[in-house]
Amino acid sequence: MMRRSAMFVLLAVVLAGCAAGATPTADPTGGVVILFQRSGGLLPKDLQWAIYSDGRVVTGEGEEKAVTADQVQTLLAEIKRLGFFELQDSYGLSAVCNDCYTYRITVNDGGRVKTVTAVQGAGDTPESVMGIIEAINGLVAGP
Repeated sequence: MMRRSAMFVLLAVVLAGCAAGATPTADPTGGVVILFQRSGGLLPKDLQWAIYSDGRVVTGEGEEKAVTADQVQTLLAEIKRLGFFELQDSYGLSAVCNDCYTYRITVNDGGRVKTVTAVQGAGDTPESVMGIIEAINGLVAGP
């Protein structure tokens, strides 16, 4: 389990490096188009999903689920429609909320990579962030 967590940390670092302006010659994300991480909450249980362009969804524990590649493309279109790439990099990080979730979402649309970190319920967290979280949850937790 520790090894898989280390893989997600490494992937997040690579994706953050891409967001910082690195111009790699190969896809450093290994096909991951969305990396979703949730931490905190009333009964803390960290959650991680790596969503690949081919429809694979891999949890932080290494469990896999499959959706279609079309569903992933539809999700990416919705994320863009909700203005993900225009969002600030972080929201609510100074908020004190022991029961709130903190979300970290990294999106790679092939031409850009961006990471947004937001605290649920913080005054400055836009509704569009919660819409993005709901869209991701809808895909992964769906039927």
